[in-house]
Amino acid sequence: MEEIEDVTTRVKELADRKKFVYDDDLLTLVSGAPAQRARLVRYQVVSGNDLIPTATVEIEFDGERRTASAAGNGPLDAALKPAEAALGFDLELIELHTRALTAGTDALAEVIVRVRHGETESTGQAASTDSTEAALSVLGACLPFRLKEGTIGGAAIDATGDPLPQETLDLCRGSDAVFLGAVGGPRWDAGPVRPEDGLLRLRRDLGLYANLRPARYIGLPTPLRDGLARHADLLVVRELSGGVYFGEPRGISTTEAHNTWRQTAEEVRRVAHVAFRAARKRKSRVTSVDKANVLEVSRLWRAVVTEVGREYPDVELEHRHVDAASFEVLQTPHRFDVIVTDNLFGDILGDEVAAVVGSIGLLPSVSFGDGPSLYEPVHGSAPSLAGRGIANPTGAILTVSMLLEHSLGRPDLARVVEAAVAATLRDVRTPDIGGTATTEEFTGMVHQNLSWLRWAHSPEEPDEKTASYGWGV
Repeated sequence: MEEIEDVTTRVKELADRKKFVYDDDLLTLVSGAPAQRARLVRYQVVSGNDLIPTATVEIEFDGERRTASAAGNGPLDAALKPAEAALGFDLELIELHTRALTAGTDALAEVIVRVRHGETESTGQAASTDSTEAALSVLGACLPFRLKEGTIGGAAIDATGDPLPQETLDLCRGSDAVFLGAVGGPRWDAGPVRPEDGLLRLRRDLGLYANLRPARYIGLPTPLRDGLARHADLLVVRELSGGVYFGEPRGISTTEAHNTWRQTAEEVRRVAHVAFRAARKRKSRVTSVDKANVLEVSRLWRAVVTEVGREYPDVELEHRHVDAASFEVLQTPHRFDVIVTDNLFGDILGDEVAAVVGSIGLLPSVSFGDGPSLYEPVHGSAPSLAGRGIANPTGAILTVSMLLEHSLGRPDLARVVEAAVAATLRDVRTPDIGGTATTEEFTGMVHQNLSWLRWAHSPEEPDEKTASYGWGV
């Protein structure tokens, strides 16, 4: 009887961990051996002249996805280390085969790997140079995490007809943080449903109300005079839950279109608090941007921000009209610290501050709200770069640094990632910022600098129990 109860308990525990339980799982449980299955989901190996070989592996182990990255003494050593870290036991490499799928220095490569543990073998293959995967490989090099993927935007429309399937939304709601890839592309522009609708709904349904987009000069060529950009360090705080993007009613015909711009005092108040708290950690200046000389919603905005400002006597507050602020951000970007504004103006100004950095592909962002935070690099889907392996992953990697700081509680690792990116940009750049590096070459150099900086700074290693996180998109 005790043996039956023991097997029943183990079956229940297995069912909690795995989506499907197979007959051989049950036979293994009855036999007393541990019931575990490993499936190779993704394997990325970065190697080349003057690069320390690094590898990132994603393994589904006993129903749970695990990701890890590591550097090694050669591609073979680098290939084994992250797999062993993800699985928690030693592996014997049986086969590692790499072949080019396209020609040129930016070729896509396919990696096939076969490993053995005891009498069990696992085989897998993959090929990718995606910016999101590059960023997640950097996160995996910092600490272990659990990854869950969902579709959104154009990919979700193709698969389900819905830019935000309920399955994806449920997955995001149950995660500790959400990392978002790009959602759109020109092939969906003429359809009845737009990919961007999925992003707007995700922000609304997760209760997100404040987007933070930092922009600081990092030594790259910019459209601005060097003297103007050199001391710039801005943070745009954008209200996400209200304004013209969500106002109803709205409509369009062949002769007329209309939108509704609605803003509540509470929406303004909570995003203003986010801005003032952020300013206290920076240079203690807030610039509130509106159009109060024309719009009633902006008059409410200005009144509420002024009211909130009285609660922060140590923070300087100024109000600027959006047309003046748009000019001054380019004329004297160094005079700004924290800019807080509504949904529409924040969308525009948040992209404009990319002039300080040199490229919109370099900007990270995070959105805070009532549920899990949403981390999304500012760059779009860049369909013209698809499959070419030259997309700039800097914005995505810097977004990972924000995730490390705000959701994972590791500001020390966030600073190391930022330093690794800055060091990489001094020597290696993708074509959009005047270089020739591929996505993988750039990411490989980030890994190399990250390994050196982590060794140099020797930060405390996180406890694995507290450093393992569920993920969304």
